[in-house]
Amino acid sequence: MHRAVMAEPCPQQKVPSSASEVFLHIYHCDPYTGFLNRMLLRDQQIGIYHAGVEVYGNEWSFQYYEDAWEKPFISGVIKCQPKHMGEYEYQESVSLGFSPLTQAEVDKIVIASRRSWPANSYHITRHNCLSFAEHLVKMLQTPDPFPSWLKGILDASKESPSIDAVVDYSWSWMKWYMVRKHQEAGEGLCSVSIANKARRRSEEDARQNSARCSNAAQKGGSALGKREAPSASAARKRSDDGSESCYAI
Repeated sequence: MHRAVMAEPCPQQKVPSSASEVFLHIYHCDPYTGFLNRMLLRDQQIGIYHAGVEVYGNEWSFQYYEDAWEKPFISGVIKCQPKHMGEYEYQESVSLGFSPLTQAEVDKIVIASRRSWPANSYHITRHNCLSFAEHLVKMLQTPDPFPSWLKGILDASKESPSIDAVVDYSWSWMKWYMVRKHQEAGEGLCSVSIANKARRRSEEDARQNSARCSNAAQKGGSALGKREAPSASAARKRSDDGSESCYAI
């Protein structure tokens, strides 16, 4: 006869009162990385995903901006409501346990990261949102590590020079396209601004010319009136010096 054995409870992580559970939120990517997934990376099982790290009720992630490649002073570290990163499609979440850090300590880490992760340093495989998420998870000292299956593209890029070269070339071309697109947009806005200024200048000149002509017409009419009905003294003066014939008084 078998004796029943009371199962001992599994050991649990001791959670400090000031600790926060850390979640990794995973999203489908933007159109550019989605294009590379379909054309190059899906068959290699090294798809690229977007990821954000939630701690103390805020989700932090790293991204680029299409119009900021030449602006190193713009940070790529952003905050959003957990699971609601704009322009990305939420897929799933992974709990990494509790961080022993206080909220003040986490704030210091975020502030330092904002300075050291500018948006223009983004690279689709070498320095991306997954690189930042892994970095932040390490800084938060979570009991569970960053999931290795999310690092497929990072590892493949390091281990396969051919894949790295193809992806890097494609990303360089996309960056050039983004920069050029916004340069052309800026040039178009500049041209529109110049045209608007010229139009306003022309309208103002026309108004001023019209005002001058109106004033001149009024003055001219007054002068003609005076010539048609001169004063008697002026008529006598012109008659005396012989410059004009005398008006009949």
